[in-house]
Amino acid sequence: MVCGAFLFRCGADDFFKKRKRLADDFFHLLYSTKDITVSSKWEDCRPLVEDSQEYRSIGDESLCRDIFEEYSAQLIEEAKESERKRKEERVLILFVACVSKIYAWHSFSLANNKLDMKCKFSADIG
Repeated sequence: MVCGAFLFRCGADDFFKKRKRLADDFFHLLYSTKDITVSSKWEDCRPLVEDSQEYRSIGDESLCRDIFEEYSAQLIEEAKESERKRKEERVLILFVACVSKIYAWHSFSLANNKLDMKCKFSADIG
């Protein structure tokens, strides 16, 4: 009996490994299809992939839809991350620009103070 259960479990493991590989292949197909964007819907994208070997190998449209939804969620997260990085870079650029202006103003102010000091010194001597 233990041997039969072991064989069943091994068969199930092989089945799930194959399903995972097929799902990964389909996910990669979605990734390589450049017409699929953050705003894409399954109904619009299904015609782009339904003739592929990856789609036919899965044989279950609901599973393909689930994989598409997972891929779509990843695209959304990547877009959010990209937007966050863009905002951080913009803040950094603004910060550097402000620091540069402050430094320039400070340098100008110091230079003017030195000129004032020289003028006062010259007036005191003369």
